[in-house]
Amino acid sequence: MNTQELDRIIQSFVASESISASTLRSQGAKGVVAVARQYLSGLDLQSFAVFNHEDFDRQLDECTIALQNCFPKGARNWGAARKALNIFLRNAFYNRFLSSHFNLDAATAFYEVPMDSYVASELKGFDKQKVLPNWPGVKHLDKQTNAVYQSFLGQIAAQFALNRVHLDVILWQKLGRTLTGCST
Repeated sequence: MNTQELDRIIQSFVASESISASTLRSQGAKGVVAVARQYLSGLDLQSFAVFNHEDFDRQLDECTIALQNCFPKGARNWGAARKALNIFLRNAFYNRFLSSHFNLDAATAFYEVPMDSYVASELKGFDKQKVLPNWPGVKHLDKQTNAVYQSFLGQIAAQFALNRVHLDVILWQKLGRTLTGCST
């Protein structure tokens, strides 16, 4: 097996592990998960190995629109495409093989937090000035609303001397402890 075949297999594995039925539930049509997994399995990860925020954002926007257009009619939601893409990119970045092979750590500071109701809910505790808009739901999330949330997340990350991408797992861990009643 050559390196390209192994890359493809591992990328497909990460895509499948990243996008579950619950990740994209209630998006308006059947088949969204399979389409997202297929698209992400073939994504050019090297195109995200950039050192410039504008280049990263441009690539992220292009891929969001491309994935959105691949979704079945009735499910072509920008928010669902962006969420799937961000979860996959974060997981690819966290995957030692893919991150190293595609130099994904070049863009560490640019990755977004995948937005959903759990993240939005956790952010309410940080939003003392009430600057965040009401959470519209993944299905209705648009680029402008996402930008407001991502900017806010960037401010929180800076307070903790972290890159924004890591906030998702921190917020999820906090939520998991809340849901189970564990305080460890």
